Amino acid sequence: MIDFVAGPSGVAFENFSWAFYGLAAGGRSWRYVFEAQPNAKDSAEIYRLAFELIRNNPSLIISGALFYWKMFFFKHRTTHTLLWQGKIISSTK
Repeated sequence: MIDFVAGPSGVAFENFSWAFYGLAAGGRSWRYVFEAQPNAKDSAEIYRLAFELIRNNPSLIISGALFYWKMFFFKHRTTHTLLWQGKIISSTK
């Protein structure tokens, strides 16, 4: 299970920094950090880079959050979207 939720070092949820960087970059993929910062060594450095990105251009994290909220509530057909739209259904697609 730890292998599933950990980065290369085995620390649980270490790979969240990858997703956070993508969010801070305007809603990019979690893989984007490796394109934009190929020399980033660990999650502490990726967090530092993400917060630097937020300080330099705070509108990017806002647009990223809005993008993912839109995807969550309106684009993907999940139980959450169907409940949000007033329909009662228990399965997901």
